[in-house]
Amino acid sequence: MKKFVTIAIHTIEKAEKLKQILSAEGIEIHLHQIDEDLKEPGIGVRVRVDIADLSKALHIIESRNIFSYSNKETLERDNLKKRILIPVDFSPHSMQACTFAFNLAKSIDAKVKIIHIYFNPFYPKSFIEQEKDTKQYKDIEEKVKENIQRLCNDIDKKIQAGDLPSVNYSYLIKEGLPEEEIVLFADDYKPDLIVMGTRGKNQKKGDLIGRVTANVIEMTHFPLMAIPEGTLFTDFKRIKNICFLSNSSARDLISFEMMIRILEPFDINYIVMHVVTKEEENWDEEKIKNIHFCFSSKYPDLKLNYKMLSTNDLLTGVDEYLQADKIDMLALTTSKRNIFMRMFKPSIPRKMLYHSSIPLFVLRG
Repeated sequence: MKKFVTIAIHTIEKAEKLKQILSAEGIEIHLHQIDEDLKEPGIGVRVRVDIADLSKALHIIESRNIFSYSNKETLERDNLKKRILIPVDFSPHSMQACTFAFNLAKSIDAKVKIIHIYFNPFYPKSFIEQEKDTKQYKDIEEKVKENIQRLCNDIDKKIQAGDLPSVNYSYLIKEGLPEEEIVLFADDYKPDLIVMGTRGKNQKKGDLIGRVTANVIEMTHFPLMAIPEGTLFTDFKRIKNICFLSNSSARDLISFEMMIRILEPFDINYIVMHVVTKEEENWDEEKIKNIHFCFSSKYPDLKLNYKMLSTNDLLTGVDEYLQADKIDMLALTTSKRNIFMRMFKPSIPRKMLYHSSIPLFVLRG
């Protein structure tokens, strides 16, 4: 008896294209309209394959790069929708990141791509192809496919139960070093936002989850949200206060604009904060006033407040302020960094990832 599993939820147009490609390879495809169950039009359809064909179908999707976002046709087919990328590792943090991202996607009318990168310690891709036929290699691949399908089945159940909103989503698995493959895929997918789960303040610097998130923060040029375990909310509708850490530069305006474009539907109080530490011998008050004037002029309808924080220790001072003023998310700017900088001069976002327990919104100025 055949058992069909969902490999993606797409728009009708993309689902039909995928069905055509996979059917030509002898794979039986069933398209199931979600709105038959949820009575919600325009959601799209599930693309389902026999579990026996799952491995072959995933290989075709990955190897042919069917929906490349470097392709103008793909962008037009998706009506230029916003895109959210969720790298997962199948830990509890993965579902937390998915829940957060799916709720956000529903609010901003975005589509979602879930990606898992697995590292095979036996035979990396550089080895000759026939060596991949060994049992150890195949066992790892099959385990990864089981895990991604289990995650998607859990997501589908939550959608059916109303615990998650129904959004257009699909998934991809790739072999390689997680941070490198995530960054490379993001360069093609061009997400408006990357959402990653992490352990937050209590994690050790050697933890894989934290290390991958920290490296992606410093390697990518796309906005990224890091959602630590224990985050009390899973929906932006519950966020009241976001603190935007400013360094009083023109880059702040670019980063802030990027954040506002994503969070436009939400009623949020923004606190633009400048931090003065002992290490700074001077700071230009006039420059800060000019930045405030630019923010207020450009965003007259936003709830904007300003704060100056004087502290001997930036990380501790900021973290204490965040807790005392009940800040829901810290937003801050960084730039893409090379391996030397990542090793010997870690960025403030990377340090905050290990020092704070509230979500981080890392932007590119």
